[in-house]
Amino acid sequence: MRQGGPAVIRVVTVIVIAFALVGAPAHGEDKAGAVVDLIGEQIECAAYFRMTSGCLAKQPEEKAKALAKTYEQQAVTMFGNAVQLGIPNGLTVDGAAAFLKTMATNTDNAMEGHCINIGVIFQRYSAFCKALHENPEARVSELLAGKRCSGSYQCK
Repeated sequence: MRQGGPAVIRVVTVIVIAFALVGAPAHGEDKAGAVVDLIGEQIECAAYFRMTSGCLAKQPEEKAKALAKTYEQQAVTMFGNAVQLGIPNGLTVDGAAAFLKTMATNTDNAMEGHCINIGVIFQRYSAFCKALHENPEARVSELLAGKRCSGSYQCK
């Protein structure tokens, strides 16, 4: 019988982030601002993962289709983390979904509606979203140190 799974990992991640935010001294940015930024970045990455998944799913190669499933799962995880972290801070599921839709539209516009232009979003989001997915605590530390646009995330 398998122990845990993605839902348990997501809950543990959210709890670790919450404790990091509660227990960390605020340096450059207040804790509430760091939470809001983190939630927004997670939703932004969910849109990136979902858009990338959609483009990969259209490819005929089986490896691309398998990778599309991985990216879709990452989108679900990032969105779930954002919602779980956001609800205690006033975010509604509808609010998160609306922001996800806006970010997906922005991502599609950046690609000019064609997957052939995926390099535009890949360059902006790939490394950051991979790191945020794998180690969100590192981003929390950056945000608390005031590195909103000068850390791993680069504002437009």
